[in-house]
Amino acid sequence: MRKLIVKKLVQAGRFLFEAGVVEYYSGNLSVFHKRSIFITRSGSPLPLLKPQDILEIKLKKPYAGRPSSEFVVHRQVYLEAQHKAVAHAHPPAVVK
Repeated sequence: MRKLIVKKLVQAGRFLFEAGVVEYYSGNLSVFHKRSIFITRSGSPLPLLKPQDILEIKLKKPYAGRPSSEFVVHRQVYLEAQHKAVAHAHPPAVVK
C-alpha cells in the first residue's frame, strides 16, 4: 500500500502544479492510512516529487526527518475529522 500512496502523492503534486494551483515550492500533501501520515518533505518541489520526498510518520509517535512545516495542521485534521487526504495549497493567483 505504501508504494501506491507514494505514487498517488507524486502524481497529485505534478497535477496541482500543471493545473496552476501551486507554484514550484508552495503547498504540501498528505494521506492518512492505518495510523500513519504520509506527507511531503519540507522544501520538496511538488511538480518534481520523488518517492524519497514522501515521509511516513506514525500517528502519536516521535518522528525523524523534516516533514512539511504544516505537519501539525495535517495531523490535527486527521485527529479531528474523517478526512483521508489533505492538500495545502498557495494558489499563485491568490498570493500575488
